[in-house]
Amino acid sequence: MLASTIGSIRKIVKYLPENIFKIVFNAYVIPSYDYCCDIWAIQSDFTSLQVPINRLLMAAHCPTYFRKIRRIFKKGSKEKRKQIYENWKSVDLNSLYNKMNLLTITERAKWSRIKNVFAFLHSDIPRICNFHTPSDRITRSMPRLVIPTCQSEARKKLVKYKSAHAWNELPKSWNLEETSLPSFKKQVYNHIISKRDSIYFS
Repeated sequence: MLASTIGSIRKIVKYLPENIFKIVFNAYVIPSYDYCCDIWAIQSDFTSLQVPINRLLMAAHCPTYFRKIRRIFKKGSKEKRKQIYENWKSVDLNSLYNKMNLLTITERAKWSRIKNVFAFLHSDIPRICNFHTPSDRITRSMPRLVIPTCQSEARKKLVKYKSAHAWNELPKSWNLEETSLPSFKKQVYNHIISKRDSIYFS
C-alpha cells in the first residue's frame, strides 16, 4: 500500500508546487504508515520503508539534482553507480524534514507509542493490562512507568517494553496534570524533532 502510494505520487510530483506536494504527502503518505505504526512497533529497522519516502522528498524538493543522479545511476558504469550510492547514503535530509515538519517512520512509531501510553494512563486500561506507575510515583505530574523485566532481546521488542522505555525518556519537568491529548501529542512531536541529530538518505 505504501509503495503503490509513493509510486503514484512520484508520477505527478514534478507538476506539484511545494505547498500542494506537502498537502498530498500529509493526506496520502503519512496515513499509510501511520495506520501500521502499532503493528510495526516491534521492528527496529525501517530502512526499506524509509528510503522510498526519502527518494520521494528528494524528487519533490531537489528535482534537477535527483533526475541528474538517477540518469547517471542508470547509464553509468558499475563503479560510478557504487560511488553515487555511497554518496546518497551520506546525504543529510535533516533540513528537508524540518522544512516539511515531518517525522521519520522510526520517530513516528515512537511518537505513536508515547501518545498511546498517555491515553492509557488517563483511562481504566492501565489497571486492566498492568501498564501503570509504581505506587510512590502515581502522584507525580510526570509519572514514571515500570519497565518490564526482559532478559532476552526478543522480549525487548515487545510494544509494552518499548512504550514504557520511550515514556521514561521524556523530560521529568513536564506537567501532565492539566494537559490534553492533542496538546501532549504536539509537545512530544516537537520534543522528538528537537532531539534529532541527522537523517541520512539510506
